Amino acid sequence: MVDENKKVDSVEVAEPSEMQNQSRRKWLKRASLAAPGLLLLANRPAMAAGCTISGFMSVQMGTSLTVHDGETCNGWSPGNWKNNKGEIGSYAWDMAGLTPGTSFASVFRSSMLTNTEIRRIVGGVKEPAAHTCMSQLFTTLGTELDGPTKTNDITQHATAALLNARFIQAIKAGTSKPLATWMYNYPTQDDIISLYLMCEMCISYPQAGIAYEILRGGVLIGRSDTMVEQDYKDFFVSIADGGGYGDILKDLGYGNKK
Repeated sequence: MVDENKKVDSVEVAEPSEMQNQSRRKWLKRASLAAPGLLLLANRPAMAAGCTISGFMSVQMGTSLTVHDGETCNGWSPGNWKNNKGEIGSYAWDMAGLTPGTSFASVFRSSMLTNTEIRRIVGGVKEPAAHTCMSQLFTTLGTELDGPTKTNDITQHATAALLNARFIQAIKAGTSKPLATWMYNYPTQDDIISLYLMCEMCISYPQAGIAYEILRGGVLIGRSDTMVEQDYKDFFVSIADGGGYGDILKDLGYGNKK
């Protein structure tokens, strides 16, 4: 059971090296218990400090999605966004450019992608053009954030992750003040939308002989045939499970706004 109302803890701008080492050891221990489909890239030197999409998927190594330690790669949880908890107020929704009433399918669609595309592979042959698609869910962001009305844990945490990504993008564009290190590498809107759409097409509406791949700037990032439903769930939960931003936003002048 996922705790959608997990408390938001404060995040320091930088960790002492020993704390990073402890976090890394804790993360690697967790990795050893993960499902076989989750091959974690433990030898990546920047892994303890960030959560870029290249850390999630590696076609060359045949990996699926990576689960990240909440201490190094976390954002506001669904419950934080739904309930305006902790540092979240209406200003956060405004900065994300969305509202609880925004249609889920209006943002989870391929037309929202800027430097990323999804390609369909039929019978082992990749189609030459980008695949045009959109979510088949006729719900709202607020509906998906709410435990009793969500479609599932994937849609719930993908919604929170998208809001986190859009909010962080706005923060970075609007201030020159230092942020927490992991915030600079939080997944982008492109990352979250493309991964979610691939999940929905393959898990909710699978078709025999059809797979999908994600490309960024023409470079292959990952394929759907390396992942299963639990991979997507663990991934989205791991980047939107309540770690949050804490005092950093107060320092930037956002903490008291509602």
